[in-house]
Amino acid sequence: MQLHIEPTTSLGALVAANPATSRILLRRELDFCCGGKQSIAEACDQAQLDLDEILNELRSSTVDEAAIRWDQAAASTLVAHIVDTYHAPLPEDLAQLRGMADKVLRVHGDKDPLRLSELALTIRKLEVELLDHMDKEEKVLFPRIVSHQEGRCTEPIDELQAEHETAGTALEVIKRLTNGFTPPAAACATWSNLYARLKAFDAELREHIHLENNILFPGVLTAQPASS
Repeated sequence: MQLHIEPTTSLGALVAANPATSRILLRRELDFCCGGKQSIAEACDQAQLDLDEILNELRSSTVDEAAIRWDQAAASTLVAHIVDTYHAPLPEDLAQLRGMADKVLRVHGDKDPLRLSELALTIRKLEVELLDHMDKEEKVLFPRIVSHQEGRCTEPIDELQAEHETAGTALEVIKRLTNGFTPPAAACATWSNLYARLKAFDAELREHIHLENNILFPGVLTAQPASS
């Protein structure tokens, strides 16, 4: 089975319909999480990519019939998936990335002091912000969603979406500081592993934000009573 994809299809809707297309968008550096409302045509124009080439690549991707369509799942089911799959491992993942970045800075800081110190600082700030962000989701927004209090979700969703933008900016900074997650030729194992881990972290956090920005939040807001 193949997808029906038009230039006007949004990046968020594309990945919601076929999560496997996220790999193509990541490789092409097209932002489907914070930029998920952009159409494919708009995103390609902004990135100066050939629209027909991208469309052909996306249309040739096969839909995984076994993949869960989260845009068709109940909000409470999606919340549980987000918490179990993305929230639960994130504190440990962030702590490990922070420790690795600090070690690379400590051992190799003389080789690229400005870049490595900014990288360590960016990871440290992102850790603090994401832990606070998840705490607000789990203590404020998610309980309201699960208990069907959609009318009380607008304000926290607005705040959390703004925080997603901040996280997305941090990911772009990390990508720039690591030269697209490409370690220097003389990098040690820890340095190389840090960049590999950051690349995987980048993809996971973008998928995480996509599920909230493009599926969970719009679904909750749409379900609100007209008078709210």
